[in-house]
Amino acid sequence: MPRESSPVVPKGRRMCKAHPDKELELYCEKCETLMCLDGMVKDHWNHNYVLATKANESHIPNVKELAEKVKGKQLTIEQALEKIDKIRSQLGKQRAAEEDKVRTEFSILANMLHQRESELLDAIKQEENEKQGILQYQRKKLEAALLRIRKECEKANTTIADKSSPYNFIENKSKIVHSLKQLRDEKFPLDPEEDDFLFFVNSDPSLRVKIQSFGTIVGTINGKAGGDSVIEAMKKNKESIGVQERGCEALISISQNYEGRIAILEASGIATVLRGMKNHRQEATVQEKASIVLRNLCGKSDEVREVVGASGGVPIIVDALVKHASNPD
Repeated sequence: MPRESSPVVPKGRRMCKAHPDKELELYCEKCETLMCLDGMVKDHWNHNYVLATKANESHIPNVKELAEKVKGKQLTIEQALEKIDKIRSQLGKQRAAEEDKVRTEFSILANMLHQRESELLDAIKQEENEKQGILQYQRKKLEAALLRIRKECEKANTTIADKSSPYNFIENKSKIVHSLKQLRDEKFPLDPEEDDFLFFVNSDPSLRVKIQSFGTIVGTINGKAGGDSVIEAMKKNKESIGVQERGCEALISISQNYEGRIAILEASGIATVLRGMKNHRQEATVQEKASIVLRNLCGKSDEVREVVGASGGVPIIVDALVKHASNPD
């Protein structure tokens, strides 16, 4: 038998799958689906329905409104993603900046430690040379004294042992006794009773205290003010009168106690203060405050005064006194 052909559906029309010969003309509001007239009686009894053409008119605005809301949500998400990418980029830049900052600070600290190491090694070598010279001089003095003692003792023994004449001993007695008494009462260098021994620099406990305190006090002298330490700020802004003046004010406060003074010395503070005085000779305030810092650092310490002198401080201080002689401070 010839196969029955499917009914031809006119263009633009939709046929019901459950009832192929029926057109989808209605829209069930409850089931939200298209239906034919037979479906109204069978599958969608007592449901609310409207013509399919009317359903389009009523639902298109709702779908458009919902689409606009979703589109707004899409824009919000896109902006959030853009913000996340921006923050991630900023974080990368911040990390790089912080890493550079840490490297710079540790480089400065390493340079300070290296400089302090060189200073200590030079100081030890210099002190050894000085004390070797003193000991060499004392050795020569002691050797000369030893020769005199041996000579006088030998002379005394020879005189005592001389039996050739009963008058020889009596005639030489006064000279021998006088020489022996002089030798007995004379004070020689490094006499054990005089406590005149020279101690080497590394036996001085204060030096170890200075080295130990550096690690704990460096935070004080490097106390951050606007991202820079006091001394580092003065170094970086050596041409700024204001920075030099305020830096010296901070160092005056720090140098009020022992640990603060040690920290300033460890951070090459003397050279920095002197440089500020040299660069701003005409500024009376800078000269005044820098001089107070140097006075606090020197105190009664001959060692610090020697450092000031070795750093070229004497002519700079004299120049300040001459240029600002009229300043009562």
